[in-house]
Amino acid sequence: MRVGLNAQVMYTGSGFRNAGVSRYTRAITERLLAGEGMEFVLYVNDSVGELPFPVPAGTRLRRARLPTSRTPVRVLWEQTALPWWALRDRLDVTHSFLNVGPLAAPGAQVLTIHDLSYIVEPRAHPWRRRVYLNAMSRLAARRARVILADSKATRDDIVRHFGTDPAKIWVVYAATDQSMRPLDPDAVAAFREQKGLPEEFILYLGTLEPRKNVDVLARAFGRLRRSGYDGGLVLAGGPGWGYGAIERAVADEGLDDAVHFAGFVPGEEQALWYNSAQVFVYPSAYEGFGLPVLEAMACGTPVVTSNASSLPEVAGDAGVLTTPGDGAELADALKGLVGSAERRADLRELGLAQAKKFSWDVAAERCRDAYRLAAGHS
Repeated sequence: MRVGLNAQVMYTGSGFRNAGVSRYTRAITERLLAGEGMEFVLYVNDSVGELPFPVPAGTRLRRARLPTSRTPVRVLWEQTALPWWALRDRLDVTHSFLNVGPLAAPGAQVLTIHDLSYIVEPRAHPWRRRVYLNAMSRLAARRARVILADSKATRDDIVRHFGTDPAKIWVVYAATDQSMRPLDPDAVAAFREQKGLPEEFILYLGTLEPRKNVDVLARAFGRLRRSGYDGGLVLAGGPGWGYGAIERAVADEGLDDAVHFAGFVPGEEQALWYNSAQVFVYPSAYEGFGLPVLEAMACGTPVVTSNASSLPEVAGDAGVLTTPGDGAELADALKGLVGSAERRADLRELGLAQAKKFSWDVAAERCRDAYRLAAGHS
């Protein structure tokens, strides 16, 4: 069987694009190529240099000649050039990793849908993106023989909004990188000093946008400070759609001296940030999976997150769950953790155990099973 991996959304640089879906695509691709019994053709964008994982001798690497690292060009390439390459490379299956696949490509299609935020939380996206994704992802879902969803919550959203047969939607959970683990306390202390971080702080790591309720977090942190907490809040991540609402919330609460905007955090630093924090908070209103929650738990950091969408699936009984958008409830949850070393220690152990339930190897094997089914080999 020959499988084409449409990995155009994978980036290998140190910029903000190498996060989220890019990291997912990189991790699953590495495990797929390491397996046996299938031939792979790997399609990557023009910006990808040396790949960060070994490419077996039998794998063909196709680097786009057009600047597909730019989203509009990638969108056009997927619907025009990729079908031609699928025909030339005689693909049995084409797997696309970001909600949309090549509608005219020959052979079977497998499609990963990470979330339907452009439908469920439209405020997170500009209108042009909403229109494109709403139309094209519906068509791609109909065309696909198997859809891989990041969570049961995403699976249910696909059924609800697209009317897709649940039988062709498989839940394939993400996992964490091996670097996400408890680190040496001396190394963590040195990192905290290097970055000028306070001894005690609450960490958020992810895109800074209202869909993640970062503005609500800033206001909740203001309540926490007024109740006597003298630690800091670190907001790590690149600015997203609607970033101004977060800046306004920080200013309104008078938190300029207590909130640190860390900017985009490279993947190789993330475990140090998680390990340095007293508590990790991720109060998002909607997530297809919520990888930062799993990463924080794998690092032994207590987690406060939302009781919405996929986040309870990821956190299990190892996180404190709050109602998204409820600043008072979020402030109370944070206060309960920063004020209790015993509670934090309990959640640390629960989180480490929960994180071990997720495996990239299991995810890759589920993908291989999906290819076999899609191609009629099982």
